[in-house]
Amino acid sequence: MGQREKVGPTGKFPDGKLTTHDEGELTLSIGLMHKTIVMDFGVPVAWIGFTAEAVAIAEKLVSAAEQAEKIT
Repeated sequence: MGQREKVGPTGKFPDGKLTTHDEGELTLSIGLMHKTIVMDFGVPVAWIGFTAEAVAIAEKLVSAAEQAEKIT
């Protein structure tokens, strides 16, 4: 996956707590490890909610998948 970005909890709740189990904002990394797309959350994650940034995440996943297809 190359250089590791800082991932994991930020301690922030930019949209407030969604549920009593909400642990706050989480940064993640999307990359390739050999031919496998890896999403690194930095910590164990039971559930995750997205706002409009879901489009950017989807685009990164598609881009990583296209790169994975080119690996022989």
